[in-house]
Amino acid sequence: MNDFDQSVLAYYQEQGGATAWICSGALNCSREEVSKALQRLKRKGVMKNKGPFWEWKAPSRQEVGYD
Repeated sequence: MNDFDQSVLAYYQEQGGATAWICSGALNCSREEVSKALQRLKRKGVMKNKGPFWEWKAPSRQEVGYD
């Protein structure tokens, strides 16, 4: 994961959820850059979306080894 993807993930972990446009304003970058990072993070299984709204996908209990 590159530094930019980490900063996008950290934003969503802190905020809970937002659109790429809102995140881009907070990170002072383009919406396109955020959208590409969100797609990469979605493929890694750490982000999910419903339309334009994105959320951090917290790991399940099984994923962190509690069950």
